[in-house]
Amino acid sequence: MNESTPTLQIDIVSDVMCPWCVIGYRQLATALEAAGTPHEIRWHPFELNPGMPPEGQNVREHVAEKYGATKQQSDASRIRMTQAGADVGFEFRYTDNMRMHNTFDAHQLLHWADRHGRKHDLKMALFTAHFTHRRNLSDPAVLADVAAEIGLDRAEALAVLQDQRFADTVRQAEQLWLERGIQGVPAVIFNHRHLVSGAQGVENYRSILAQLAAMPQETTPRPERRRDVTHTRIHHTTVYHYRSAVSLNPHRLMLRPRESRELQLLSHELTVSPEATITWAHDVAGNAIVTASFSGRTDSLRIESRLELDLSGNPWPIFHIAPTAHRFPFFYSNDDRADLGALAIQQYLDPMGRLQQWARSFVRGDAPDTLELLKAISHGVAEALQYEVRESEGTQTPIESLDRGRSSCRDFAILFAEAVRSLDMGARIVSGYLYDPQHSATGSAGSGSTHAWAEVYVPGAGWINFDPTNRSIGGFNLIPVAVARDITLLMPVSGSYVGAADAFAGMEVEVRVT
Repeated sequence: MNESTPTLQIDIVSDVMCPWCVIGYRQLATALEAAGTPHEIRWHPFELNPGMPPEGQNVREHVAEKYGATKQQSDASRIRMTQAGADVGFEFRYTDNMRMHNTFDAHQLLHWADRHGRKHDLKMALFTAHFTHRRNLSDPAVLADVAAEIGLDRAEALAVLQDQRFADTVRQAEQLWLERGIQGVPAVIFNHRHLVSGAQGVENYRSILAQLAAMPQETTPRPERRRDVTHTRIHHTTVYHYRSAVSLNPHRLMLRPRESRELQLLSHELTVSPEATITWAHDVAGNAIVTASFSGRTDSLRIESRLELDLSGNPWPIFHIAPTAHRFPFFYSNDDRADLGALAIQQYLDPMGRLQQWARSFVRGDAPDTLELLKAISHGVAEALQYEVRESEGTQTPIESLDRGRSSCRDFAILFAEAVRSLDMGARIVSGYLYDPQHSATGSAGSGSTHAWAEVYVPGAGWINFDPTNRSIGGFNLIPVAVARDITLLMPVSGSYVGAADAFAGMEVEVRVT
């Protein structure tokens, strides 16, 4: 890392009652140190439990009430967090009488410490005070003691808490991040634009830092500004071979990407051999459809699609979900429900309710965060299935995928979409291309390949991309060609021929994404 490397701006929205916030920070700090990345960290307030009374609540009781966790689940979670903390040098000392506290005063004190240049030090001290020493962080005297232990003036700290001088400032800061779509913590925002949620692990943070370092540098980053543009070319070739001459019936082609604010199609050249009459139309989902009609007989069919486009998606987007949909379950408006129609209904039989039961295992508590629930299901698909390349046509049912434990990207997408639909949310399957210049994505061949993923409709944010094959959210490296309620409706090339029963000799497909 040379001296001219710009400083990475890191905003972390968190609460000192959040165990994964300190774990996530320690993981990030380890990755930053290993990479030697110059950085500046700024902490921002978030209250996990703004309605918590001053006396607090037993942690085990609180977790049971809020998330519906059993004692066994709570114990397993504590073991997992304790080990994750130990891995990054932080000690959790959980006991059955440990309590959850209100943290509004702690956030006020952190704002005051920031004026003395000690906000980070106080943040770390508060994490330790709560999780290691089990001190009551809703007690002003305890908070003042912790401030004094890092060298701040205890009397001034008490005065800040007694007169509540920063109450309005903290409330405004909390509301700001809520309005920006932050519903769970830790939320880490790199350079004002790339959001990473949850404790990602040291290796994932290293990968994120490497991706950020490879991006073009900006001298004046701002929350709202023009996005980086990636110029991409795609050459998709499909060739059919026949042992004897056949007559080709009309073929249906879905090869033109769906344009959007994040995808600008610059050119599209379609070549079909033998020569065909080409007609264009749009189907009920708005996909661009080509019908190629042929005359005469042939022993081969070659279809070439050359695309040139610009991508400007955000690798870590922030979604502005409507307040009514922040928590699950939520309800679509009558118009949305009518328009979603079959997209909110399971397409595969689940007579024993196994898929719905599996999907509901990710619902924690009475009103979990909607986006975090969807991420959990996406990650759950990736945990349940091992990726495999499967050249045969067709798909597995969601139950077959769960039973078999091995699937292609289209099966990942179907399992995720059907799980979401079983929870009464609208989802659709997307087919297109995966852009992978770093050759690191699952399901990628070289710098890119054909790919399948899913979208979920969430009020306010609209259609959100989920790629369970790669555990990713957002479409920065995804190039959608077509959407439908089921993958069987999304064949890039489909058609038939008239000829001998054994005339078909084979096919070749080549995709180059650069």
